[in-house]
Amino acid sequence: MANIVVNTFLFNAVMMTGLRLNNQQVLNKCVFNGQGLSTAALLKGKRYRQLMKLEMQPDIIARLKELPPITNKIHVTFPYREIVNSTTDIVKYGLKQLFDFNPDWEHKVWLDDDVDAYLRDHLAVEDWELVSKAGYAEKSDLWRMLLLFCEGGFYQDVDRLYNIPLSKVLEPETKMLLPTNGADISQDLMCSAAGNPIFEKAIQLNLARRREVRDKKDPGLVIWMGPDAYWSAATLSLFGVTTNRGDQGFLDSIHNTVSRFDPLIKTKKESWCHLIVSEHPNCEGISKEPLDREFHLKHWTKLERQPEKK
Repeated sequence: MANIVVNTFLFNAVMMTGLRLNNQQVLNKCVFNGQGLSTAALLKGKRYRQLMKLEMQPDIIARLKELPPITNKIHVTFPYREIVNSTTDIVKYGLKQLFDFNPDWEHKVWLDDDVDAYLRDHLAVEDWELVSKAGYAEKSDLWRMLLLFCEGGFYQDVDRLYNIPLSKVLEPETKMLLPTNGADISQDLMCSAAGNPIFEKAIQLNLARRREVRDKKDPGLVIWMGPDAYWSAATLSLFGVTTNRGDQGFLDSIHNTVSRFDPLIKTKKESWCHLIVSEHPNCEGISKEPLDREFHLKHWTKLERQPEKK
C-alpha cells in the first residue's frame, strides 16, 4: 500500500521517507502520508466515451475477494450525542432505526472532536496541519474514508432514512456497498471491509489535491476533494476509466456492470425514498431542516458547524 505506514514497517518507513509522526501514530495500524503523491498519476486512466462497454478490472475483483468480512460497526458523526434523543422525523426514521434494526452491531456517534482526533492520529503531521484548517464537511469526507479503510464498517449521514436491517442487505461474500444516485456514486452512505483499495486511492487523491490547494478556501473544493475524489477513485479502480460526475450514461453502465458482481459488491440506483438500506414510500416531506433548527447548526459550507453551547 503506497504511502501507508503499517505497524512493523513503521521505523523503516520513517527513516526512509522522513515522515513525521506523533506519538499515538506509532501504535496505529495505518497512517497516510500525502508526501510525493501525484494527482496526475492517481488519475491515470481512460476517459469514458458514450456507448463504451464497461468491464470490471480483474485485479480489483481479486483484491476485494481477499478482504476480511465487513466489521460490524456503525459510524455516524454529529456535534452532539444527544441527537439520538431527537424527535425529528429524520432521526425517527433514520438514525434510530439504523441502531435499533441492527442490535448485533456496535454503533458510535462521533463528535467533531472525535473526528479531529482520528484524522490527527491517522495522517502524517503535514497532512493533518492542512486538514485541521478545513471546514467540517471536508474533514468528515476524509475521515469516513480513513475510518472505513482502516477499520471497515458502515457509515451514513444523519440525514438519510433507514429501515432495512443490514442482515438483509449484506451477504457473507459482500465486501462493499456501492449505491449510485443521479449525480455520482453515493458518498453519504459507505460500507466496506477494511483495506478496500478503492478507499485507499480516494484518500491518496484527497491528500494530493489538498497539498495542491494548500490553504485556499472555496466551497467548490469540498466537492472536489470529497465526492469527486471518491468518484474518480472508484471508477478508475473498478473500470480503468472515468468521466465527469453526472454523466447518466456512465452511471447506468456502472449500475449494470457492478450488478453482475453481486453479492461481492451490492449496488442500487437510489432516490430519496428508495435507498439501498431504506424503502420508504411517500417520504418526500421528511428533511434535515428541523434537526438543524433543533441544534442550531450552520450550513455545511461554513468553516465550523458546531454552534456555541446551548
